[in-house]
Amino acid sequence: MTRSSKETRVKKSLAEAWKAADALDWQTAISLADEAVQLMPNYADAWVARGRFLWESGDHDVAEESIRKAISINPESSRAWTELGLLLECDGLHRKAAFCFDKSVEIRPDYNVYTLLAGAQLGFNLEAAKRNAENALELEPGWPEAVGVRTVAMERLRKRRG
Repeated sequence: MTRSSKETRVKKSLAEAWKAADALDWQTAISLADEAVQLMPNYADAWVARGRFLWESGDHDVAEESIRKAISINPESSRAWTELGLLLECDGLHRKAAFCFDKSVEIRPDYNVYTLLAGAQLGFNLEAAKRNAENALELEPGWPEAVGVRTVAMERLRKRRG
């Protein structure tokens, strides 16, 4: 099979996988993502998709391995860093999640990821949470989630200062 035909097949498999995921058919989505990573094992986006589907199906450990594999293939994948941050945040690992979100916005600034970063930082660095919510608002003025996180950070800072 030529590289071009492999890429076409991988993209088709991933498109079908996302359709299965939209229907909450995680096993089909995982199988299609597995097919994609077998065809092109160095295609980071396939590993990220596989990780997302595994995570949604409840297999967090294998999901994390898949997403970390994507990062090892392409350390500049903001999507992989964001997905890893989401998984870690879901598991209550806020500092590790914040590290991942920070890596993501270093690669590609995004108002949603800045908001995720700020939210993760609320538990351990209120100044940074406020600053990153403001970064989100610079990119997307009025973004309600960022406004909410900034408000919480400011209220907590105010209480701390007395």
